[in-house]
Amino acid sequence: MDTGALVDRIYRSLREAILAGAHPPGARLKLSALAGDLGVSTTPVREAISRLEKVGLVEVVPYVGPQVRAVTPTEAADLYDVRIALEGLAARLAAERATPEH
Repeated sequence: MDTGALVDRIYRSLREAILAGAHPPGARLKLSALAGDLGVSTTPVREAISRLEKVGLVEVVPYVGPQVRAVTPTEAADLYDVRIALEGLAARLAAERATPEH
């Protein structure tokens, strides 16, 4: 299997697990355990975790290792503000572009 495709698969799997709450905020992500669960070596898991760190889902804590990053109250409020703006825009555009069949 292509190494890039393997890392992509692991990245997607871990991302989905984090977003679904399987790994709650603050949970340590043990490379060897994750690699064993996924049936791969730790190298692609390490690369996938590095990608998750870049998008802000994971933080690597010195002397602790990677863990799921908690969203701060300010970040949560910002996310809701963006969602409100996008949903309002989507509703307005849908209303403007609606045809009699809709």
